[in-house]
Amino acid sequence: MQRWILMWISMYLLTGCGTGVSQEHEQELKQTPLPPPQPQPPHYEHRLMFEPEGRILQGETSIEAWNRSEKATDEVYVQLFLGAFEKDDKKPPVLPKSFSRAYPHGIQLGRIDIQEVLINGEPASFQREKAILQLDLPESWGISEPLSIDMLWTSQLPMVHHRLGMQEKAVWFGNVLPILAVYDGEWHANQYEAVGDPFYSEAGSYEVEITTPEEYQVVMTGEETEQIIQGKKVTTSSVSQARDFVFAVSPDHQVQSITSDGGKQIHLHYRLTAPGARELVLKRAKEMLDYMEQRVGIYPYTQLDIYENEMFITGMEYPGLVFVRSDRLNDPRGIETVVHEIAHQWFYNIVGNDPLREPWLDEGFATYFADEFLHQSRLTKYYAEEGSYLKSKFPQTKILPVEDYQDWSSYWRGNYRKSSLMIFALRQELGDEAFSRFIKEYTEHFQFKIVKGDEFQSFVQQYTSKDLKPFFQEWLP
Repeated sequence: MQRWILMWISMYLLTGCGTGVSQEHEQELKQTPLPPPQPQPPHYEHRLMFEPEGRILQGETSIEAWNRSEKATDEVYVQLFLGAFEKDDKKPPVLPKSFSRAYPHGIQLGRIDIQEVLINGEPASFQREKAILQLDLPESWGISEPLSIDMLWTSQLPMVHHRLGMQEKAVWFGNVLPILAVYDGEWHANQYEAVGDPFYSEAGSYEVEITTPEEYQVVMTGEETEQIIQGKKVTTSSVSQARDFVFAVSPDHQVQSITSDGGKQIHLHYRLTAPGARELVLKRAKEMLDYMEQRVGIYPYTQLDIYENEMFITGMEYPGLVFVRSDRLNDPRGIETVVHEIAHQWFYNIVGNDPLREPWLDEGFATYFADEFLHQSRLTKYYAEEGSYLKSKFPQTKILPVEDYQDWSSYWRGNYRKSSLMIFALRQELGDEAFSRFIKEYTEHFQFKIVKGDEFQSFVQQYTSKDLKPFFQEWLP
């Protein structure tokens, strides 16, 4: 009994209820300044309204960002890739020889208008050149300081078959939402390139809401929830770590699903894909997701969506949602596209890189692991044949930045084929056991960060006593 009385008295004193000393201590605690909050990855909130008539997408965007570099800046850059589809005779987002496939209904361009920008709640001046929005700051953005950006914007979508596009009533929105350019002491803002994937971004968190006509089905990065409000469908989704956020809407798409061994839901959203092809796509997608989780690391979301559309390119990866052209889904050979885009969930989304200057860091790994999954026991023979073909037919192929390629074919040979050959050669240099350890630990170490080529080389050097500098000097320019 005495023990319980003593415990009660101790608690009474600790809570400051018994003596003036505790009250003084409480006052001291109140006066002690709290440590400043730690800089966080960017957080995005988008409230969108889509009106099919007129192809109008309106948005309210809020960005909360921290200066996580070691240098202050007087300006901020936001990427508006939708702005690339306005008239520009000098740098169109599609190669001229691809116009007929990208614009099958004739060239009908779009536009984006910025109505208002606020910085930390105050009106801000801005200038835009195509896909780059420059914001002038009223005062310097210091190291580790937060910054809020609020934007009102309206766009008219182009009639195009690209990462952004539409076919009949289906619309897919790839690289449409405003996104902060990468800042690491210098800004990395760029225009839309006609070759390669020119989308360099930090991983961040997202909360997105879109209002559409009631009959539209909405697919988004993350898990969707929906409700009907005044005859309109309001769909929302949030995700804590993603390198981008995309969505698609359609009144005509249907869905077929399968569950991975790890309990992840895989949904195929289709319009033209035949029944047998749907079953094959889902089967192989499940096997690839299971394979990558065992081989590389855990897939970070509860679901993966595969969305059929009519892009002129064959496929495109986004966090938790990949686009694949309908003819690739209907062709058994198109499984290569499906598993390649799934591999990008690890190499592009989880492990980020600069896809303009070092595209091999994601395309090379995504291609390699798709090849490893598809060819398995005959992988060595497959790469011997690939290497021989590339050397005999295209001996000048090099692994280069995006700007050094004039067409998709040379870009594909350099950053898909030759880069994957390099990854396979690296596996042979390390040995299977060391390579397996490396790939898991590399993915974990750079999870939702950005890795540069020299960091990659330093990291992999830990897994062998061989000097890898000659190896990379041979493969990389």
